[in-house]
Amino acid sequence: MKDLLVRDEFQLPKAGQILTGIIISVSKGSILVDLGPAGIGIVYPGQFFDNPDRVRALKPGQEITAMLLELENDEGYRELSLKAAQLTTAWQRIKELKEKGGVISTVILNINKGGLIIQVEGIQGFLPLSQLSTEHYPKVEGGDTTKIVQALQKFKGQEFRVKVLDFSEAEGKLIVSERAIQEEVAQEELAKLSIGQTIQGTVTEVTDF
Repeated sequence: MKDLLVRDEFQLPKAGQILTGIIISVSKGSILVDLGPAGIGIVYPGQFFDNPDRVRALKPGQEITAMLLELENDEGYRELSLKAAQLTTAWQRIKELKEKGGVISTVILNINKGGLIIQVEGIQGFLPLSQLSTEHYPKVEGGDTTKIVQALQKFKGQEFRVKVLDFSEAEGKLIVSERAIQEEVAQEELAKLSIGQTIQGTVTEVTDF
């Protein structure tokens, strides 16, 4: 091992580091992972994915990403967490989406009086009522919250395209917007117009101001 460290300048991983390895075996009690020069890692049930379907899909020979919790436990393994790695990479992805203004598809999980509950990269987030597109915004007379919630129920299970509006990993907060996409498209179309130009449009609503 000493020769290996000198020859390849190999450095042992540190707790909190994200590692990639190949699954050796999967059982109800643990998942063994070949981490190459870093040794053999183990994932205990408490650190499996929260989603049972994802756990059942794991097979020997499959490449996975995990976070190192402990360099060497009592059994001599590198103790790993799939759950922690999933959260870390998910927040990194969300940060990239926010910085680049990327558009993503998300399924509406649930409804409340303030808006819609969504999920991005396994992280639960919120699509506020004020950030819905014109097409999806419920037109409820008098703003009755009960009627608004009822009107939103039809969106449960549907797929929406959204952009990340705000997030905080520390607070576990994720806010997305559907309206931001619509406004971006509108700005692009407005940029094509010039003062004095004659255009055609359709009256969609008449309001007494």
